[in-house]
Amino acid sequence: MLSELLEIQDDYKKALEYHKIYYSLNREIRNENADRRSKSIQLKFKVEHEAQERELLKSKNKNLKRYSKDLIKLSEIGKSLTSFLSVEKIIENAYKSVNKLMDAPSFGLGIYNSQKNELYFPGYIEDGEVLEDLSYELDDNTRLASICYNSQKEIIINDFKKEYGQWLKNIEKPKKGNKTASIVYLPFEIPNGATGVITVQSYETNAYKEHHINMLKNLSVYMAIAFQNAQLYKGLEEKVKERTKEIVRQKEEIESSYRLTALLSEVGRQLTSSTDFESIFLKLHKNVSELMDASCFGVRLYNPEKNEIEYKFEIEKGAVEKESLFVSMDDVDNYSVICVNKNEPILINDNEKEFRKYTNKIVVPTGDMPHSLIFHPMTFAGRVIGLITVQSFKRNAYNDNHLEILNTLASFTAVALENVNLVENLEEKVTERTNEVVLQKDALERTHKNTQLLNEIGREITSTLSIEHVLEKVYENINMLMDASIIGIGIVENDVLQIKGAIENGEKLPDFSFDMDDEGSLAIACLKRNQEFFINNLDKEVDKYVKGDSKTLIGERPQSILYIPLSVKNKAIGTISVQSFKPDAYTEYHMNILRNLALYTATAIENASLYAEMENKVTKRTKEVVYQKEEIEQSYNNTKLVSQIGQSIISTHDLEQIFDTMHSNVNQLMDATIFSIRICDYDKHEIDYRYTIESGRRLKQTSISMDDYDNYSVWCLRNKKDIFINDHPKEYKKYTKRIVVVDGELPESLIFVPMIIGKQVVGIISAQSFEKNAYKEYHLDILRTIAAYSAIALENANLLQNMENQVRVRTAEVVKQKEIIEEKNKDITDSIHYAQRIQNVILPPMGEFQDNFVESFVVFKPRDIVSGDFYWVEEVEDKIYLAVVDCTGHGVPGALVSVVGANGLNRCLLEFDLRAPAEILNKLSQLVTETFEKTDSQVKDGMDIALCCIDKKTNELTFSGAYNPLWIIRENVEDSTELECFNLTKEGNKTLIEIKSDKQPIGYSYQPKPFNTVNFQLKPSDAIYIFSDGFADQFGGHEEVIINKGGKKFKSVNFKKLLLSLSHKELDEQKSIIEETFETWKGDLEQVDDVCILGVRI
Repeated sequence: MLSELLEIQDDYKKALEYHKIYYSLNREIRNENADRRSKSIQLKFKVEHEAQERELLKSKNKNLKRYSKDLIKLSEIGKSLTSFLSVEKIIENAYKSVNKLMDAPSFGLGIYNSQKNELYFPGYIEDGEVLEDLSYELDDNTRLASICYNSQKEIIINDFKKEYGQWLKNIEKPKKGNKTASIVYLPFEIPNGATGVITVQSYETNAYKEHHINMLKNLSVYMAIAFQNAQLYKGLEEKVKERTKEIVRQKEEIESSYRLTALLSEVGRQLTSSTDFESIFLKLHKNVSELMDASCFGVRLYNPEKNEIEYKFEIEKGAVEKESLFVSMDDVDNYSVICVNKNEPILINDNEKEFRKYTNKIVVPTGDMPHSLIFHPMTFAGRVIGLITVQSFKRNAYNDNHLEILNTLASFTAVALENVNLVENLEEKVTERTNEVVLQKDALERTHKNTQLLNEIGREITSTLSIEHVLEKVYENINMLMDASIIGIGIVENDVLQIKGAIENGEKLPDFSFDMDDEGSLAIACLKRNQEFFINNLDKEVDKYVKGDSKTLIGERPQSILYIPLSVKNKAIGTISVQSFKPDAYTEYHMNILRNLALYTATAIENASLYAEMENKVTKRTKEVVYQKEEIEQSYNNTKLVSQIGQSIISTHDLEQIFDTMHSNVNQLMDATIFSIRICDYDKHEIDYRYTIESGRRLKQTSISMDDYDNYSVWCLRNKKDIFINDHPKEYKKYTKRIVVVDGELPESLIFVPMIIGKQVVGIISAQSFEKNAYKEYHLDILRTIAAYSAIALENANLLQNMENQVRVRTAEVVKQKEIIEEKNKDITDSIHYAQRIQNVILPPMGEFQDNFVESFVVFKPRDIVSGDFYWVEEVEDKIYLAVVDCTGHGVPGALVSVVGANGLNRCLLEFDLRAPAEILNKLSQLVTETFEKTDSQVKDGMDIALCCIDKKTNELTFSGAYNPLWIIRENVEDSTELECFNLTKEGNKTLIEIKSDKQPIGYSYQPKPFNTVNFQLKPSDAIYIFSDGFADQFGGHEEVIINKGGKKFKSVNFKKLLLSLSHKELDEQKSIIEETFETWKGDLEQVDDVCILGVRI
């Protein structure tokens, strides 16, 4: 109003001045009103936020109580499942139990079968009915079960029609059963045991929550352990059945062998008791036909004087050939001639294919051509007297057993034929020498009597299966046939010739032996030369056989001596000797008698040895079966006890009670003089020796650092493997450089087994003994199973304890977060308003790189005007910090996140005085998480980062990363041993060393863990590269067909090859080539992400 009045008075200058004052006051009033409204809104927001926090705490407390009840139920379910030893019972009870916890009409557990490379679902249940067994090949990428196992990722689908595209290209019809709407597949792994997947499915959408998933994870472990117990029990039953079948088979073989031996002995008795040639042949053919196919059978005699073979007796297809056939020994293509000349058996199972082994052509002197043939020489006293043959018109009619049978029959036949010859010769002499009828009659009667007596002796000794009885029978009857003032039988045993039970003048001599190197022994000379000795005057004839005077070890010195080697299958097994104190006591007739007796004796000794060996085998096998049965029963009892231990410890949450239960039961299964459970405390980076008992005494609780590499527990933790030692001073170097005993005395035998939940070691269980070789492999298996139970029990106990602590800690955090939110709210709001200008400010100038490095470059290509990637450098206390950060998203959202990241890095280094890269990332992740927790909805934005610190004085590099790695290219690496812990890529004389990052982002993470630090000693001329994923993820290509389809990714492996090819060039030139390569590859396609690459050279 005043300005209008002055304007009427034409005082425009003052009117304008008052008009400005009016509008200034009016603007101030409006600003004050806006501030009051803003503060009112902020106050309302704070009140609402605090109310939401209270509701959230109530909800979490409710969920914790429910989860605690579910854990108790799950423990009871696990106890029930592990008590069953049938797969069907396990599946059935698991299905009923799961449906009490969640909606699971479709349920199954898939076990990995390494032999078939598939997942096998035994007893899959749907709507209460057991379906036929299912299996999925792991190469089948159209099935969720195979995808879950191959990727080891959890598959959680709550609306299959909408969400299947995350895992599958197309919807496939179920192999069995009905379609479902909600599906869960979880991978599981039992250390040193089964792996596979567990699945529950529902016809309703949104059927499963996070606590259902957690329950299912624990249930899969219980079911896998139960399956292992069931399979172990089934395997034990199968082993018992298998061993029983083997014993029955061996018993049948032994009985069959004994029956065959008895039959051959009876055949031999019949043959050798006959003096009629045709009768011998017919009996022989009859017995051979009972033992094998003898469609063609023949006995052929060798006449060395006429140099021919007589086909004495031949039968083919039941018809006996009446006339003899003679074959000259010059007929080299005749099998009989070959057999006699070589004195070796012939075995042919396909005449047309195998004849060239022996002849140039097939010759059939009479009858049809056979396909399978056996020819075996008949020898007597070391000379071939003929052969015996069996032939078949079938192929593959004979085997080695038939050859052995014919070998025995050939020996008996040779003796029988020789007896016949003896009789025939005697009869011829009777005809020729009628004047000596009386004398010849006496000789014939004596010979006949001796022959019968010899046959009786042969029958008796070949029918006994005891070597001692054989010797007794020979000694009892020999003097009826000749003057045997001294008789002895020697048997080769343990490289000496043992003379047992020798008799002189009716009295038994002490046992004695001859060394095989005794050159003055007639017995050893006979054995080694396989030669008969005929001596009728020892003093005059001894020089023919041995050097020097043959000394008599025991008894009086004889004058007449007969020695014959005992042979089986052309192998000398001993000697037989008769001796007389009279000179000229023996004739060739006596030698023939002794030859026959030697044949019987050798056969009887061999039969007795075989029978004794069979009895020993039966005894040994029986002991083995009894031992295996006891071992199986012990293993079953141990398995049962281990299952009871597991049920006991997982049913309680009291750690002290768990330890006491385990210690009292483990000592029943093995020597656990020292027993210990050690808990991993990752926050303190220590292993807590919480429970240790040595010789019944509880040791004081202590702890060791996880960096103590000479500690067995640390080795077990880092390698996630067992330690098995049975001789401590000799075996410790497999694991450590020296022996360290934290407390107590030095043990001799040790077992350490990691306790693992998921992929994390939660502790170590150990049993130790002061005795060497105290443990076997099955003790290790027992401790592995107990370790799995213990890990579950510890996890359950820790979960309950952590739940209570979290409620208290969370309440304090809410109050603290409220204060932090009020303090930081203004800074964050201002930072967002000035995001674009601040991003340009936070990027360091190139001068900072040039001042600190020999060479450097930065490739910085935002996809939009502002970037979600940024690079960062800072120097503090002679240390240079470098980072390349890839924030979630790109453009304005990414840029806003980058402001948070850059501000966080500066605060960690300058405000919080953090120096270790891992500590910086831990704090940065906390700051980012706290920043985005201030929003109403859950924001999972964060960043990936590669952060390294370089000490300018020592050139030592320290690195930590979130998803993004660090690459170092070094030339002329002579010894790569020190670099074996890193991933190496070589090209020519260049080596790219990849230092991997932690697989978690900066910011929100489902299961956050502390970041790790890696130390690396740099060398002059090393080139260092850190980068975001924009370059490797860029789509493009050089081929038109690929570009028309949208291109393909450049990929990390090609990025490595590019840097390796450029590393020898100056960094400015590298930058130009990298940028040119990027543009060429991208072509006309859009840039898909921000690109940031930082390279420096030391």
